[in-house]
Amino acid sequence: MLESTVARRETLLDKAVDVILIGTDEKMKKYARELETPIMVLEGLGILLPVMGMIVFPLLTIFLAEEMKDIGIYLAVGYNIILPALVYFFMNRTLEQRPATHTKIDISKHPDYVPGNNIAIRVFGKLESIPVLPLSIMITLALMIPGINYMISTDFFSKKAWSTGCSAC
Repeated sequence: MLESTVARRETLLDKAVDVILIGTDEKMKKYARELETPIMVLEGLGILLPVMGMIVFPLLTIFLAEEMKDIGIYLAVGYNIILPALVYFFMNRTLEQRPATHTKIDISKHPDYVPGNNIAIRVFGKLESIPVLPLSIMITLALMIPGINYMISTDFFSKKAWSTGCSAC
């Protein structure tokens, strides 16, 4: 801004913008090239490991039935808690390494904008914004009712049902 002529000032500003854009472009290209290994790890953890495990664990229980009596709890915790947490941690870490490219665009003035954790549903021709969390809890509970009703009506949690293999349920 201390340049004496307007033309020289604009030339310097254009050159500065070009340097920034070229640097950002190179950083993004480098990041994209380095994504191959993290994507392979995520594929292995999130897709291949669960599929292979579900193939191998039944075979293991057939041959090692006596040693693997309590494998169910380990499978449930491993597949439902530990594995998704590992996949989330690794995916989050990979995405955090992404270089900054541009500022966030403000879309709050758009006529179809829906705030943060809401979903847009058209009711009688009018667009309504509904919070996602209560809606998802209601849908989940509605889907769980038949299973809960079955477990309560058949005495699912009794020791007798589990000792007979629940075939008498």
